Amino acid sequence: MVSILYSLVDQLVCELVHLETVVEPRYDFEPRGIPKRECLGFITDDPLRFMFNLGRTIASDNLDVEVVKVFTDATVRRDQMGRAQIVYFPDIKVEWLE
Repeated sequence: MVSILYSLVDQLVCELVHLETVVEPRYDFEPRGIPKRECLGFITDDPLRFMFNLGRTIASDNLDVEVVKVFTDATVRRDQMGRAQIVYFPDIKVEWLE
């Protein structure tokens, strides 16, 4: 499990909303079907478009290098959440203290 500071995720979300207007971060998502753990997730209506825009955002030079390190080779999964879907990273945990 890899940890990322809340402030870095917030920085990522602030950059991401320029490309992906319908996205809601979940800093403590608990996926079904795997041992109990909290991980980073994003609620979206179009997972494919979201992943494309997330990649564009991470590849930009506007983010801290630590964000790029955390998302390099990160496992990604998706699941239904009502009418929307959640794209989550089961191996990325958000740290609230800096």
